[in-house]
Amino acid sequence: MAKIKYWIPGKFIPRNSAIEFESRETDPQALAEEVAEDYCYNHDGWESRWPLDITLELADGTVKTFSIEQEMVPHFEATEVQQPFKDIHCKTHADFQYDCIDCSDALTAARGW
Repeated sequence: MAKIKYWIPGKFIPRNSAIEFESRETDPQALAEEVAEDYCYNHDGWESRWPLDITLELADGTVKTFSIEQEMVPHFEATEVQQPFKDIHCKTHADFQYDCIDCSDALTAARGW
């Protein structure tokens, strides 16, 4: 495993406070992506405004800077909501009670509110 250092130029993490990071990755671009994930999840990077420039000092002393974008991949899951009073009709207005403004008291009583 190679030991590298990384920092974020500017106000986030100066070079003299570089974070040490170990990885088996040898490709600098893939390593920059690993480092960005480390920064995001382990060093309050989720509070940062992305994209960020992250500078790496590789094990051989080479210094490279990468601009890193953070992809936001939202995940949505739907669950059907059951309508227990759907079959209760308003006899006066021939409508469902939960849609009938005039019958809101009857609906409230039926639901036990």
